[in-house]
Amino acid sequence: MKSTRRVSRVLTVATTGAVLAFGMTANAAGTASAAEAKAPTPGFRACYDLNCNKRIEEGRSFNANGDHGITKVRITRVNKNGITVRVSGPNMSGECVGSPHVSCEINGLDITSSQRRGDTAVFSFWP
Repeated sequence: MKSTRRVSRVLTVATTGAVLAFGMTANAAGTASAAEAKAPTPGFRACYDLNCNKRIEEGRSFNANGDHGITKVRITRVNKNGITVRVSGPNMSGECVGSPHVSCEINGLDITSSQRRGDTAVFSFWP
């Protein structure tokens, strides 16, 4: 009789372990796909879909939803000599440079700047 209980207990532990292992595998798979699509950068939620008009300072960057192949936008330079905007995504990168303002198109995304003051400028992104 003792051996029957022991086998039953071992089977229960094995079944529970299999369920936990399966749950962890499914959860890890969900985390991997969430890492590929990064959430909007705080303060730049309106620009996540690459359709916004916002004042941005030099050195700031924000995540994008991947439309036009662009997942990250970085304002690398805003000063009296000009403005530089870099965009990147899977298998692509691009840069817009202009003085005193920038106006360009990368992968169908129009990027323009206006109202430059110090190290900030108003940027417009639209498809």
